[in-house]
Amino acid sequence: MASSSSDGTCTLKLLVEANLAKAIIGTGGSAVRRIRAESGVHSIHLSSNAPGVVERTCSVVGPLAAVRAAFLLIAATLRAEARLDRGQPEVIRALVPDGASLVGEAALAALRRASGACIEATAAPCPSRS
Repeated sequence: MASSSSDGTCTLKLLVEANLAKAIIGTGGSAVRRIRAESGVHSIHLSSNAPGVVERTCSVVGPLAAVRAAFLLIAATLRAEARLDRGQPEVIRALVPDGASLVGEAALAALRRASGACIEATAAPCPSRS
């Protein structure tokens, strides 16, 4: 989920598997500091790790170009940690509040054709919006 403000600051929230979140942080915070420095984002924050939680939220805040750069660095970091081969499918889950009103079946079909991705949409509300 992404949002932006009038000052050009963008916030991107990602869901990250809890067992992979440590790769974003790195030893003593080294990876998150490197990603911040290389991308130019203002901040990267991961939600707390709690027993039984399978996903953590990663929030990235900064100018749009910096947030995009940070996303690419985070994705590369997660790929390396998960040791994905080029032939293996990558799974990206996106939560879009009120997404049904934003994307219809025709748009989803066009995205599937253009990207070759398997895209699923559900009408279930986000956990915090019930």
